[in-house]
Amino acid sequence: MNRPSFRVPVPTPLARGLLVVVAAVGVATCRLGDIIGKPQGALLFVAPAMPDSLKDSSAFGSTAPRPNAVDIENKGDGDLRWTAHTTRGSSWVTLDPDTGTAGQTPTLQVIFDPSGLDIGVYQDTVVVTGASGGVQQVPLWFNIHSCRTTPISLDDSASTSLTTADCAAPHRGGHFAKLYQINNGTINDSLTLEVVAAYDAYVAFDTSLA
Repeated sequence: MNRPSFRVPVPTPLARGLLVVVAAVGVATCRLGDIIGKPQGALLFVAPAMPDSLKDSSAFGSTAPRPNAVDIENKGDGDLRWTAHTTRGSSWVTLDPDTGTAGQTPTLQVIFDPSGLDIGVYQDTVVVTGASGGVQQVPLWFNIHSCRTTPISLDDSASTSLTTADCAAPHRGGHFAKLYQINNGTINDSLTLEVVAAYDAYVAFDTSLA
């Protein structure tokens, strides 16, 4: 019995190679488009934010507020309305403003107030929430330190002024002070101080022969 025969054309190696290359390029292009596509909707971005923290310090007795900026941005589309609050409601922290729209309202200022705080470290956390979703936390760290001394030698001169950012005067309540330490002084050395006449100031010496 004679059986019918059929011829099936087989692509040449070159043709098969071209087919594979074209298919691979098509798949890769599709995936790349998915990866670089711009995110839909608002996307909250806050700096600094965890694990970073917002740190500042003041001298004990200081009453000068310490403002610190927190950047709030929208990395997505549309408008991003946000609100901010502290988890502990600490009286030494003020948020200004505590609500706004990213890129439209003023930058969030976290203001530390050292008034009435004892020496030590104070902590709280600012929580920023986007109206369309997304939450970022900003840990706060505020250090109240004792009066710090500034080294000075007898051959040097210094000119300065007192402000509410200085520490409380250790010898008289209700006043501010700057402390200087002379390291190379000896007995019978002299020191000249000039104070503006209209300025209600005083000078105190703490001496040591050690």
